[in-house]
Amino acid sequence: MRLRKIPSPEKRLPFLGWICEHRYIRNKKTGRTDRFSLQDYPWLEDIYKRIGELPPGGRVVLRKAAQIGATELALNLSFYVLDGMGSVFYALPPGPTQGNFAHARVDPAIGASPHIAEMAGHIDNVGLKTFTGGFNLYIRGTNVPKGDPSRAAQLSEAPADLAILDEFDRIPPAAVPLVRDRLGDSRLRWEVSLSTPTYPDFGIDSQYHHTTQHEPQIQCEACEEWHWLDWRLVRGPVEDDPHARVVCPSCGGVIERAGMWLNDRARWVARYPGRDVLGFWIPKLVSERVSLDTLWARSQARRDIDIQAFWNSDMGLPYEPQGARLTRELIAACANPMYPDFPQRATWTAMGVDVGLELHYWIKERRPDGRERSVDIGSVLDWEDLDTLMIRYGVQRCVVDDAPELREDKKFQARFRGKVWLAQYVDNPDTEMARWQKGRGIVKIERTKGLDEASSRILLGVDELPATWENVPDLLDHLTVNIKARRVKDDGTVVYHFPQTGRPDHLHHAKVYCDVAMAILPPDPGRRGEDDGEEVPATGAAQYRQPGASMRGLL
Repeated sequence: MRLRKIPSPEKRLPFLGWICEHRYIRNKKTGRTDRFSLQDYPWLEDIYKRIGELPPGGRVVLRKAAQIGATELALNLSFYVLDGMGSVFYALPPGPTQGNFAHARVDPAIGASPHIAEMAGHIDNVGLKTFTGGFNLYIRGTNVPKGDPSRAAQLSEAPADLAILDEFDRIPPAAVPLVRDRLGDSRLRWEVSLSTPTYPDFGIDSQYHHTTQHEPQIQCEACEEWHWLDWRLVRGPVEDDPHARVVCPSCGGVIERAGMWLNDRARWVARYPGRDVLGFWIPKLVSERVSLDTLWARSQARRDIDIQAFWNSDMGLPYEPQGARLTRELIAACANPMYPDFPQRATWTAMGVDVGLELHYWIKERRPDGRERSVDIGSVLDWEDLDTLMIRYGVQRCVVDDAPELREDKKFQARFRGKVWLAQYVDNPDTEMARWQKGRGIVKIERTKGLDEASSRILLGVDELPATWENVPDLLDHLTVNIKARRVKDDGTVVYHFPQTGRPDHLHHAKVYCDVAMAILPPDPGRRGEDDGEEVPATGAAQYRQPGASMRGLL
């Protein structure tokens, strides 16, 4: 390969200038290869310029609508950095996206652009492409097996100067710090996260809240007032006008979007200009080519899944379906004013423990009226403290998270033989909620069904909390962070899941484990007339499975 002279920093073109000079793209309509241009994407010009001015350590967050030119921007920035500035780590969601991206986006861009093709080195495969100067483009999926970062080998040992996290909302939260670690030895340390959002305070939406929040404004030609260009400005068809329009809230006149960027009637304005992280919200309203009538029709959808598609893919905004998560009001409805506070002791209970930096626990007893009273909720630091809880509250059945701790949980199980089960989450909507493997002392819990059941017991008022439940540290936050979401599979079927938010939810999982333990809590011999459970047989190596999808079934 002929060595190519790399321009010095003072002679380097700015980002947008470099792209317009060196990037070529194939025109799908004519079949010709033309210079890259933002003529059809004028709203991106200012974004390109601001990203090109990032200081070392600069971060960018793009909360965007679908098909708005953001992925092309990220790819262009990659080539710009590879031309003498450093290596790039391009992170994609788990699945076959890595190969698809390399073949459909990266390879055609290199092949169509002579300067970029001249930069390219000898190694050219799906996950690694080399360039002049010893710089590399790493293209990696972000699968983290069982949530264990040590198993994500593809995300380690790949130093980079620019990290791009594309479709951030589909990247497992456990993978994000691993990708950021790739920048540890870089002087540039640029990071770009981009995604169509899904739910409030989740993924890219959570990241965007801490940025400058550059958002579009549009000017009314009639009164010359500037307004934030969002959906509140849009009016649907009326009797004397069959089209949707952008309407000025000041004078009531129609604001035409045609030519708004070319004529300087549209601009980006930062809501928080003093913040260090550069952020942009990019809805389809910024594109003059997108029909308002089409957007209006999509906004009138009735199905939750279609409404969410409008807000996420068209408006670039998060959307939470009604009833998708627990609320303070629902939790408060479980409080019993006649039950003032947690008791100091109990005699016949079940406990669930979620394992992390702390050991979060939830302990319940079954009441004569069928309700399940929480007798203690909280966290401890040491496993020996769990021993104290087992004795103080007379815990007869306990389900403990089997990950990430792999030794202390087994020691705890051995100390309370016959009472403690180790829980392992599985993600398979076609399996039972809980499968018991007595020979190994393990219960496999279907994660979505477990979280759904734990939430449902609050919704249905099965759970009973003391009047002082809000005094439990983190309880409200942990129970309200998870969102039950709908997902359409490739075959068109709809399944539900609880996406991992990356925010603390340990008490919610402790409740899942407690509810599973309650399902095998034997009757209290001190109470007559109760026959609502059966103890797990003490012998035999067969697996014990619950019938159906409810944890109320007997073993």
